[in-house]
Amino acid sequence: LSGLPRLVESPTRLVTVLGGQGRLVSWGLVSAIATLALDVVLVRSYCATGGAIANGLGQTVATIGVCAIAMRGFGFNLDWSFNFRVVAAAAVMALVVAAFSRGVPPAVALVLGPVLGVVVYGLAMRWFRLLGAEDAPRLAAVERSLPAPARRPFRLAAAWCGAPIG
Repeated sequence: LSGLPRLVESPTRLVTVLGGQGRLVSWGLVSAIATLALDVVLVRSYCATGGAIANGLGQTVATIGVCAIAMRGFGFNLDWSFNFRVVAAAAVMALVVAAFSRGVPPAVALVLGPVLGVVVYGLAMRWFRLLGAEDAPRLAAVERSLPAPARRPFRLAAAWCGAPIG
């Protein structure tokens, strides 16, 4: 979830500018402890899958906390529609990859599962309209950090998802 900057960038900036860094640091520590506790519980039973679930849940807890701090303490208004679409896109991707992974040998799931996840999440980003023109400057910065051969495909993918770069 926190991979999409629009989701937490604005509340984090607001809280920081208004002097709430202490709250952010405290919540970051709580989130880290929650993630480690989930790791201890889930990795024992589910190995790498448990670690991935723990990490995702930990990031979700961190994101919700930052948004709650910004809303309660600093009057931030959350775009619930956007947040719902982010969660829906992630859920679609997770369900498709999980269903695929259950039907193929583990080695095939290991190699093709992430590729399928990227493709499905890209489709979901377009379908749920997660990216827009306002995301282009951030994506342009990402594009500049990529190796030259990857820049054109990245630019095309960003435009296809709704955020044309330059």
